Amino acid sequence: MRIKTLAILLVLWAANLWADDTSDSPGKNPSIRVAAISFIPQKFDIQGNAKRLESLFCQAKRGGALLAVAPEGALDGYVVNEIIAGEFPSERMHEVAVAMDATIVGGFRDLARQLDMCLVFGLAEQIGEDVFNCAVFIDRDGELRGKYHKMQLAEGYHPSWWYNRLGQTSRAFDTSLGRCGILICNDRWNPQLARIPALDGAQFLVIPAYGSRSESQDTAGLSPLHVLFSDRSLGNHMPKQRTSSTAVR
Repeated sequence: MRIKTLAILLVLWAANLWADDTSDSPGKNPSIRVAAISFIPQKFDIQGNAKRLESLFCQAKRGGALLAVAPEGALDGYVVNEIIAGEFPSERMHEVAVAMDATIVGGFRDLARQLDMCLVFGLAEQIGEDVFNCAVFIDRDGELRGKYHKMQLAEGYHPSWWYNRLGQTSRAFDTSLGRCGILICNDRWNPQLARIPALDGAQFLVIPAYGSRSESQDTAGLSPLHVLFSDRSLGNHMPKQRTSSTAVR
């Protein structure tokens, strides 16, 4: 059988983060190596996806990355659209939704510590009876520094969708690489969602995505930050790290 798609893409490049006031070289931005991990997770295969993701994080470390960002829904396989379409019963979300204290999350905290690398990836987070489209930032010491629930859903929203609740809050958080903010995929169409972490002191954004690589989304949502950060005398752009699961043909 001829393979028509390449399901895994690992891209490494240098990303400049703003130097803080305590930098030894005022006016000179430090540089870190970042890995954007793009792969298509399998639907409802949380253990298989975790194993693939662990391997890709290790590959990113071998490439010299200090930060690796994987797609939205990397663990659950981004199953919500199929549930909404009636292809699977909503009860199956319980198979892949996890709490922050779940063993599988703890495994990635251990991995971050072993690799001495920051990890960002998407999962379906279970909180009580509700499930949220979530992205987490695990620091190099294995600590969970921050998480974010998607606030602008491309598929729309209905109050009965317990398996796809809207996010309610957005805050920047401190990491070993600087103060970070998170958006998820479709959020970046909305410039106000990008402004929230920026106004909360974020020095860079990470944006796990599932289906879209659209530069127009980045332009729509993130270009207003040019003005915002210029006003704050922090330069004329905000570093951002975006990943997508879209296959490379």
